[in-house]
Amino acid sequence: MLKKNQAIWRETLKVAMPLCLSYIPVGLACGVLLQKVGFNGFYTALISFLVFSGGAQFLAAAMLVDAAPIASIILMLSLIHI
Repeated sequence: MLKKNQAIWRETLKVAMPLCLSYIPVGLACGVLLQKVGFNGFYTALISFLVFSGGAQFLAAAMLVDAAPIASIILMLSLIHI
């Protein structure tokens, strides 16, 4: 049973790895954007940990730079994928 679970795990990892690796460029681009607009490393990491969606990260960055109210940022982040 243990060998079968390990085989399933390896096969799943092999199939999912390209998708997992595709998140790296998006994360790097968002990090560079946040650094360029003046966020420090702590806030950049905080947004990366709290917001999973790449599009939402870019939207949050743009709205935070424009000093939008927090309530409208949360509302827009909630509505971005509807």
